[in-house]
Amino acid sequence: MINQNSLEQKLNTPVQMGTTGAANAMNNAEDSNVINAFASIYTLVWIYDFALNKVKVLRDRADLEEVAAKLNYDSDAIVTGIINNFVEEDDKGRIWKIFDKQNLIATLARDRQIVYEYRDTSMGWCRVTIVPVLKSDGSFTSAIIGVQKIDNEKKKELHAKEMLAAAYAEAQKANEAKTDFLSRMSHDIRTPLNGIIGMSKIATQSLGNCDKVGYSLKRIEECSHQLEQLINDVLDMSKLESGKVELTREKFHLQKMIQSMGQGIELSAREKGINLLGSHFNQKHNMVIGSPVHIQRIILNIMSNSVKYTNPNGSIEVWLEEKPLDDNHAAFTFIMSDTGIGMSEKFLKHIFDPFSRERTDAGIHYQGTGLGMAITKELVDMMGGTIEVESQLGVGSTFRITIPMELCAEEDNQAEEKQAEKPDISGIRILLAEDNEVNREIAVFLLEQAGAQVTCAVNGYEAVKTYTYSPAGTFDMILMDIRMPLLDGYEATHHIRQSGLADAHSIPIIAMTANAFVEDVRKCLAHGMNDHIAKPLDVDITLSKIAKYYHPQK
Repeated sequence: MINQNSLEQKLNTPVQMGTTGAANAMNNAEDSNVINAFASIYTLVWIYDFALNKVKVLRDRADLEEVAAKLNYDSDAIVTGIINNFVEEDDKGRIWKIFDKQNLIATLARDRQIVYEYRDTSMGWCRVTIVPVLKSDGSFTSAIIGVQKIDNEKKKELHAKEMLAAAYAEAQKANEAKTDFLSRMSHDIRTPLNGIIGMSKIATQSLGNCDKVGYSLKRIEECSHQLEQLINDVLDMSKLESGKVELTREKFHLQKMIQSMGQGIELSAREKGINLLGSHFNQKHNMVIGSPVHIQRIILNIMSNSVKYTNPNGSIEVWLEEKPLDDNHAAFTFIMSDTGIGMSEKFLKHIFDPFSRERTDAGIHYQGTGLGMAITKELVDMMGGTIEVESQLGVGSTFRITIPMELCAEEDNQAEEKQAEKPDISGIRILLAEDNEVNREIAVFLLEQAGAQVTCAVNGYEAVKTYTYSPAGTFDMILMDIRMPLLDGYEATHHIRQSGLADAHSIPIIAMTANAFVEDVRKCLAHGMNDHIAKPLDVDITLSKIAKYYHPQK
């Protein structure tokens, strides 16, 4: 601390050298250095003498020096004048409390230092440091006050705090969204699961009542499709957010794809008592190049929503239009209009937000994750398209989706018509590699019902052993699960292809797996498989793909 006797001598009278002795000169020099160092750091430096109620100015701005001089350096008057004229209004109350003389002395006696920040009307943010000037016995009657401009530093600090607060608020928001999502998922997944379990029990206890069993099985199938849709939504959204969704580039017949999807939607609409006013196809080209599985998902989301949110006796109408872009490209617009419950103008601004729903009870009346529209928008954007929505509460909604696609030459429909025939796989000999007992039972039942002869392997190692220990030509095809113990589907395929048997490279190997994303399909093909069937199994798709590779000798 600064020695008071030497300080007062420094402040009030010149230091007398020679007669006072070397010791006093040294003390004065040390105190002078301390004061000079203090003054070099702070823009304003005062000495506040509590006993005399005076302020001594060591370093100050000209305007404040003038104020102090006019007030005859009276501490009470100077403090009052400075607070009233140079301290921002919001900080005045706190500064008045700090500079209350008795409070100031008591605080310095206890803490030996006071540091606080305030806003100056001309300098911006400032920091004030007050330290007592101690006597040899540790007491004091004065204090040194330094004011330091910290406006830039403080603004950076406040900005950092604002950024931190915003990040914290965003994290809180994300956490609340996660909690809300898990709560919704718990409800929405358990609802169809409860239907599956409950209807299974009813069917089991009603084995003598064919009508009751049939009704229960139909409800189980409905709940299963509902559960599948929920799971697909969550997985698709996760893929989109992680940037792992890959578009394909394939030839397909756009109108037939829409008509194919429309068959299932038409059935759902009629069961609900909704009138289908017709589909209007006004396009010139049908064969296009694009990502059919994703375009199908987009259109299916819109169509299923129209059915879901349209009440009995309502109506739905569909259009497909084409606008040329150049010789090889066109913009195809899919329009669906319904007379459903509609949406408010406020909700329309958030319709593409994940988990968004118009009402908090939407999950009770209308099943779904609230992800369908977010997924649709992401996919449309990925394809360079646009999506527009017009809606009015109680009147209905119209969705307009435009996607640019490459055109390709119209192909002979003969091959398509052949594929459209009911696939015949009777007599085919299949080696089925599947480790899950329930999945194995389902696959065997479906295949045998279609006339196939099935040999089972419960893991990849057993599949390789069964194939390699059998004469070439024993099996016409291998259906290969991917995730299996001992050897997975990729490893098993590799061993089969390298086995040296006469048909090792020609026998069709089709992945039959729950790994159902586009990159999973590519990985299967890259590992030597011929095709891919996704679980849960669609009977028509499964039989069609098997028939594609089955060429029985006549």
